[in-house]
Amino acid sequence: MLTVLVDWWEQKFNDTLEYGSFLEFPLTWVESTIYVSLDDNKLYRWDWVAYVEVSPAEAAPVTLTWDVTWTGTWSIATTLSSSWATPWTYTNSTVTVDAKWRVTNAVDGSVGTVVTVNETPSGNVNWSNTVFTLSATPASNEVMVTINWLKQKETTDYTVSGTTLTFVVAPFTWALIEVFYVNANSTLNTWNLVVPKTSWTGIKVDQSVPTFPWHDIIWNYIPDSQGWDAPTLAVFRWGSCRFFAYSANDRADFTFHIPHDYLPWSDLFVHVHWLHNGTAISWNFAPTIKATYAKGHNQSEFPAEVTLAGTTVSTPNIATIPRYRHRVDEFQLSTAGGTANLLNTTDIEVDGIVSVSIVTTTIPTITGWSPNDVFIATVDVHYQSTNIGTKQKSPNFYV
Repeated sequence: MLTVLVDWWEQKFNDTLEYGSFLEFPLTWVESTIYVSLDDNKLYRWDWVAYVEVSPAEAAPVTLTWDVTWTGTWSIATTLSSSWATPWTYTNSTVTVDAKWRVTNAVDGSVGTVVTVNETPSGNVNWSNTVFTLSATPASNEVMVTINWLKQKETTDYTVSGTTLTFVVAPFTWALIEVFYVNANSTLNTWNLVVPKTSWTGIKVDQSVPTFPWHDIIWNYIPDSQGWDAPTLAVFRWGSCRFFAYSANDRADFTFHIPHDYLPWSDLFVHVHWLHNGTAISWNFAPTIKATYAKGHNQSEFPAEVTLAGTTVSTPNIATIPRYRHRVDEFQLSTAGGTANLLNTTDIEVDGIVSVSIVTTTIPTITGWSPNDVFIATVDVHYQSTNIGTKQKSPNFYV
């Protein structure tokens, strides 16, 4: 189990951005972020009016104590005594991190051995130099190299020979080069991953362009069960599997609950999953989609519904819309501020309810089978996810 004791610094600031100088700071600021000017090593934060220098005492390196177990074979002989040449266990250790909470070294509590975890190699970063020197000789596949936190690919971007790190293309001036020593045969055993409880924090995807991933809300599918606008449950191909077949002006209603991993202030999108079983198709598929939303926990009423625009799907021929093809057509459901045709994204929050009604106002001309209707398999709502839940189960969810 990994236990890290942190102070208010980690709680208050979620990220750090580095620039060559104060003059290069962006005009568009990022909340809960520390800005570093590399020419004078000063740290700043945004106070809603201007960049304010952070007290050096607040940014000083700190030492953390953790309980961690490493297993595996270390091959950086210059940092470990020969007695550690076989798989070993590393416990009750002291770890030093810098102002950005990056581990800089680890000291074994029993023998006082220092293990290099990551470093900035020595060498000129001037947009022409490609050769840098490491403090130790790593084994094959035991290093990870990053430039400005972007992982580089071995052989394609760099090579390592002994203590020499050589880039294929010279890093640009002010580039931050970091080398992480990773043992391919080692395992860091930990029971818990702890992340901040605040909103807009979570687990992102894509190392090159980190972003929060998309998830689907799949909820109650309630086709009209009787009356002139009720769809018909029918086999869509020879066999037993059935979907609801929709003639013109049939309808269905859907209820979507906003989950606790919803990324605040991110737009919602409706996905309509549909198909047909005809041998010929023409004209258009144009469902009328209406929606209304209300926050949960006695916070708001359901307002007048909005009617989504741009929901017409062209169905010109069987080559474009093949028989039995699973179609997924996406329509935007919300936007910041809201419009006459979209819900207000800034109102959306955890535990809210979105009610959606779909009427197949216009269906394509379909021939060659029966029923010659549109089959709607399901409807879902696409949303961006933080991949973690909220600390609180009712508002305010993020305190």
